[in-house]
Amino acid sequence: MKQETPMSLQIVSRMENGDGAETYTHTATGTLRQVGDHHSLAYTSRDENGAKTMNALSWQKGVEKLHLKRRGAVKWEVLFDPALPAMTRYELPPIACDLRVTCHGVDLALDEFGGTITLTYTREIGGDTARVTYTITARVTEDEP
Repeated sequence: MKQETPMSLQIVSRMENGDGAETYTHTATGTLRQVGDHHSLAYTSRDENGAKTMNALSWQKGVEKLHLKRRGAVKWEVLFDPALPAMTRYELPPIACDLRVTCHGVDLALDEFGGTITLTYTREIGGDTARVTYTITARVTEDEP
């Protein structure tokens, strides 16, 4: 059975490297889709200049792996798998470079009632290494009266 649930999202990305730590927080509206044991969460984010990026996360219930696909102002795609580092192409026009991701943890505690997705990983890009904690907290969007 297919189910779609509108969600309000709070997204927190914390990056730590040798220079310190930076935390970015923003909100978005997304849709959680469930077909059997396959789940996906799609949402659009905007950078400080208003440029849009479409984000799609997908996973299978009971499997600690998450596929992320971004298209738009930022373009990259990766499978977060704690058992296997990944190489991908990261594009932020006019720059494009290789991105290596080493996943340390995938916590998928999100269902049609809300919850969280937390990814912990190390990303290496253009000689810069940072440890990232990416957390999405979702709640069901309330209908306006």
